[in-house]
Amino acid sequence: MKIRFNWVVVLVLIFISASCLSSAQGLLSGVVPEKLHELGEAFSGGLVSLAANGTGSSTGSVVAGSIRNNTPNEIHINVILPGGLYLQNSGPGQNMVATQVFLAGGEYIDAGKTRYISLSPNTETKIIFWAFCADFERDNPAVTETFSIVPMPPAFKPIASKISSFMADNFFDDEIDIPVQLALWRSQGVGRLAIAGKFEFTDFDWEASAVIMNY
Repeated sequence: MKIRFNWVVVLVLIFISASCLSSAQGLLSGVVPEKLHELGEAFSGGLVSLAANGTGSSTGSVVAGSIRNNTPNEIHINVILPGGLYLQNSGPGQNMVATQVFLAGGEYIDAGKTRYISLSPNTETKIIFWAFCADFERDNPAVTETFSIVPMPPAFKPIASKISSFMADNFFDDEIDIPVQLALWRSQGVGRLAIAGKFEFTDFDWEASAVIMNY
């Protein structure tokens, strides 16, 4: 599943298919910027605009696209999306809950506990969202389907907040994607047998998803 960026340093020359992506750890070292924007706030404030579409995957690098910096100044965006972002699908495929945003190759700037991407003035920057399927019964988002940021539905707010906090606290753990997806579906009342019919997971994943639900 997802490649977290602590061990991609070792695997940077390997091609990862489907729901994985190839990237380099941090790639750039940096200092904590004077102003660090949260993507949701920057979007609602008109500082940036988004164009995004599905990749055909269900968990991980599921949504790709570009963010345009609409200002004459460089903007720094937090990799972590506090509380998560709800990405609404234009078509019949899955809506997504995004937890992190990276540059298109998976890169980000590492400033210790602060991790961010930088957007050049009046420029579009290619990005990917790390996201999870919100709607169990729907198909994976297709490349022809586009996404827009909308307010998080009330029913998703509690679990999205827990998932976002859990992933921020376990940023370098490459074993959490499947439990996170399970937690998102379980929080909606989807049972184990139903999930097992379309999504592969282990007993450990199931137990870990309960930890996330109670985080």
